[in-house]
Amino acid sequence: FEILEMETSGIGPWGFVRKAGDEAILIIINFSSEEQEVVIGEFPFRAEQLVDLITGQQYPTPTSGSSYSLTLAPASALYLSQSP
Repeated sequence: FEILEMETSGIGPWGFVRKAGDEAILIIINFSSEEQEVVIGEFPFRAEQLVDLITGQQYPTPTSGSSYSLTLAPASALYLSQSP
């Protein structure tokens, strides 16, 4: 796995990427008791559609070479993967 470099609006969030073959999962965890904004400088893998593996919620497609922003609820986690 690799630690994800990202900008955050406060103390609490951290993330990493796990890759195996053609599959990749982006995991971002907010340990804070407050909502946090996260900006990923460059998305770590190509995906036509992202889906949270826990909730099934879909997220916008990341644009290659562009930053990607997310809002994390307090004490929450996202497990984002390429849509099947």
